[in-house]
Amino acid sequence: MAVEQRQRATYPPSIPVATFHDAVRILAHRVPGVTAVNSTAPTLERLEGVHEAPRVIDAQVVENATLARSVPGPPTPAFGAFLDGIQQSRVVHLTRGVPIVWGRVSAVIRRRVNRRLTTWEHPIDESRFYAPLSALDADTHRALADLAVVDTSRPDDDGVLSRHPMHVVEQALHAVQRDRERAERTLAERWCGAMREPLLVDGSISGSDIVATHGCAVGVVKSHRQLYATAAVIELILGLASGERTPVVRIAPRNRTPVHSWYLRLRDPVAHDALWGIVRVEVAETDDAAARADEVSRWVLAERAPLALPDSRWDRMAYPVRECEEFLRAIS
Repeated sequence: MAVEQRQRATYPPSIPVATFHDAVRILAHRVPGVTAVNSTAPTLERLEGVHEAPRVIDAQVVENATLARSVPGPPTPAFGAFLDGIQQSRVVHLTRGVPIVWGRVSAVIRRRVNRRLTTWEHPIDESRFYAPLSALDADTHRALADLAVVDTSRPDDDGVLSRHPMHVVEQALHAVQRDRERAERTLAERWCGAMREPLLVDGSISGSDIVATHGCAVGVVKSHRQLYATAAVIELILGLASGERTPVVRIAPRNRTPVHSWYLRLRDPVAHDALWGIVRVEVAETDDAAARADEVSRWVLAERAPLALPDSRWDRMAYPVRECEEFLRAIS
């Protein structure tokens, strides 16, 4: 129910602000008492100290297996399309020391037709301002009234914390991330409602009831700050050889839809760290979890070539996913 309520939530409309410099000019003209910021500063996504701490989350093993399993059969290309999104956010102005952040999110599905990638339907490209409205003065409130502003205030913030610049920036970054996930979820739901070809989603599919329960959607997670594993399974994860997978587990995060998931090693980890070349795959729950995991693993292994170079995540990234990101950067 919580997932459905989140999907129905209303959001401020996107603003016709094509670039960061456009956002700077708009606020400089409208908001009194603003302080200009360094336009060459890195995006908030590159700042340190705003990432989630690594942790291991217990997961229920649903496959009758205790050892790593070599994926049987040759890699089989099966994905008809690939979905990914990007985001960028920057502080555009300070009003009495409180940062106002501009964020832009984009998402696209690239469909494979005759071994070439083409854009499916229309990409999503949205821009908004993000600010803690409770910490802003009345004049700034009025100046922002007709702009698309996401309120990043939290009900549990006190008057002091709500003005802490690092806290404000962190809350804005999380809000931009949620908007990017919403854009990706919107496209994935459209695909599931209209198409039957398998769709590789870069990231988790559990944020949408529609996507997480549809057989065509496959989530491929590259980041492993959270490991879903029992004490026994984590040993298997770290010891996987290329082409091997762990037993299937059931993941049921709070306020998200349960999915079946497993870890798959795409490349030989020799001379690399223990998580090199490992992805976590998510699919809809099914009665024959082992057979489904083997089938989908063959699909994912088939995307190992061509390499997604020069991206630093090439050991875990499918080339069409990198192409989605390059396409979105080109239109941004």
